[in-house]
Amino acid sequence: EEIRPYVINDGGNIEVVGVSEEDGVVAVRLLGACASCASSQATMKGGVESVLRKTFGEKQFKEVINVNGDVGQAPPELTKDAVRDHLKSIQERVRGYGGVVKC
Repeated sequence: EEIRPYVINDGGNIEVVGVSEEDGVVAVRLLGACASCASSQATMKGGVESVLRKTFGEKQFKEVINVNGDVGQAPPELTKDAVRDHLKSIQERVRGYGGVVKC
């Protein structure tokens, strides 16, 4: 709820669709203008992850991932394999920006 007012102010929204306490991963769905915004990853990493780390600590919270799909869809199953598959799917794009994804 701490981040949502800023996201809504920019014409978007954010929805939590799954939490894996075992892995410390939170799956969110960016909606509205945020779904196609070039800054959405920065919002997730700099804003959402920062707030979750501050709230839950480094040991409990590891990462936030964005999942795609309509609001009416059932949330994806959030498992280690699902997270690994998602990271593999973005690995080349991240590398293209000079980053690294370790799976």
